[in-house]
Amino acid sequence: MAQIDLTIKIQTNDRGKGLAAAQDVIANSVLIKVPNPYILLPDKASLSKICSWCMLPMCSFFPHLQPRCVTALKRCSACKTPQYCSSACQRADWKSNHAKECARLKLLPDIPPTPVRAVIQVLLKILPGSTWETRCSNLEGHEVDRKKRFDSGSGESWGDFLLQARAATAFSGMEASKIELATSVLSRISCNSFHATLPDATSVGLAFDPDIALVNHSCAPNAHVIFEGRSMILQSLIPIQKGQELFISYVDVQQEHNSRRQDLWRTYFFWCRCPKCTQEAGIETWAKAC
Repeated sequence: MAQIDLTIKIQTNDRGKGLAAAQDVIANSVLIKVPNPYILLPDKASLSKICSWCMLPMCSFFPHLQPRCVTALKRCSACKTPQYCSSACQRADWKSNHAKECARLKLLPDIPPTPVRAVIQVLLKILPGSTWETRCSNLEGHEVDRKKRFDSGSGESWGDFLLQARAATAFSGMEASKIELATSVLSRISCNSFHATLPDATSVGLAFDPDIALVNHSCAPNAHVIFEGRSMILQSLIPIQKGQELFISYVDVQQEHNSRRQDLWRTYFFWCRCPKCTQEAGIETWAKAC
């Protein structure tokens, strides 16, 4: 749950659900701070470089981040997958996630891909009335769009999803009949997760929180998502007035117009019509006419 929340949920005509500022804020204000996101885990390549709980990096890999780094990590002695900077972090992760996944990870010949491990964590903690059912299951996952794309031969997205969902179902010890649930979870994580980053913007993991996931996209954003250790933060980039909708960018805004739109369509299944895209499309049309 959020420790700080200066936002209100809104419903828009063209973008569906979203978030707006609950009060006037200046640039660099914390709009939402979530100290313990629903999912936050290192990606496979970063498991040996950062603490799997507090997400602090190893000084040997990131010397430029001193003193915000640790000198040593200790691997879980059972499954050999996560690593921790302290016994306190290991205990915290055990209580939150790792107690349920450790025995299963120990049986696997290799560490699962990061999205599969994220789904495993969700499947292992889904209960009637749980956070997933009450706050996550209504997020957009685009399962129908993915399947249409696969059936039309224009991509293998749905086939890849089924393979990963089957793996997560099997690894979590669930019945094969739960494949539909696993596919739903994977779809929603893929559409609503973020890259967990270090202070230097290095991507080191996957993060998902149902509150911050409601923020819509614009190629001219007024907010962005940053991380302070384990805390996931929505921060304003410019002054924002009370009631004004909040936007982040889902893609690199430095890309040219068509590349941004193609990336958004491939991953999020929409064509961007934000003011920046509309303006750049008009300039491109004018240039072609000259």
